Amino acid sequence: MNFYGRVEHVIDKSGIKKDGTPFTATQYVVTETTPSYPQSGLFETYGDKAGTAKVGDEVDVEFNLRCDEYQGKYFGKNSAWKITVKKAAMPTESDPLAT
Repeated sequence: MNFYGRVEHVIDKSGIKKDGTPFTATQYVVTETTPSYPQSGLFETYGDKAGTAKVGDEVDVEFNLRCDEYQGKYFGKNSAWKITVKKAAMPTESDPLAT
């Protein structure tokens, strides 16, 4: 499945596993840019699929819907396997990297 929109938030969820090894996880909140009633989606990435998208970038997210069951309760996830930046955000004057 695909979802096209602008990155509104980037949330770093990286940490340490129980066995002591580090892992990389990132969540992206992406909001559609074209419809009258834009929808937002929360997409999770792990490892090398984390990507380099930043807040303000327009991206195309390729993802799979997942549903996990734990103790009789169900939890849904949008697992992104590819995030392609289609249009990078314009740097602002307050951006320290803007030159």
